[in-house]
Amino acid sequence: MRDRDLTREVARLREENLALRQRIAEVEAMAHEDHLLCIPNRRGLMRELNRLISRCQRYRETSALLFLDLDGMKRINDEHGHIAGDAALTKVAHLLSQRLRASDVLARYGGDEFCVLLAQVDEQQARKTADRLATTVEQAGFRYEGQTVPMSVAIGIALIDDSETTPEDILSKADEAMYRKKR
Repeated sequence: MRDRDLTREVARLREENLALRQRIAEVEAMAHEDHLLCIPNRRGLMRELNRLISRCQRYRETSALLFLDLDGMKRINDEHGHIAGDAALTKVAHLLSQRLRASDVLARYGGDEFCVLLAQVDEQQARKTADRLATTVEQAGFRYEGQTVPMSVAIGIALIDDSETTPEDILSKADEAMYRKKR
């Protein structure tokens, strides 16, 4: 009788262990994903950027990080409310993801800022992609409760190559380039 009780207890503990492992995996995924847009958040971006830097260094490739700042979000939030702002962010994330390769990574850096990681591209290809994304957002516009709200995006580019560099340096370069574009 006692062996049967121990066997049941071991089976129960195994089930509980499996459930806990699954829950841990879910929580880890949530820690790297933006809950609103279902794309990587800043933490997920940093993980992917570190991988891309390592790849560029190992294989002597060139890649790029695009830093995007959505123009007009304050106006949308102020005039239409934060639900409209969330809808605008969702639309932009969808538009951007539709214009990227499956190997590219779109992430929400924070607020109304996005980043795109483009693997195996040169500067010309990165600029072409940035122009295409900016045009897509601008031409699509945004409609909320029957009103058209113009949207645009400023994009800065930082190349990633085989030189020793950090994710923070690359983000800073792309952020600076984005602000130069805004001016």
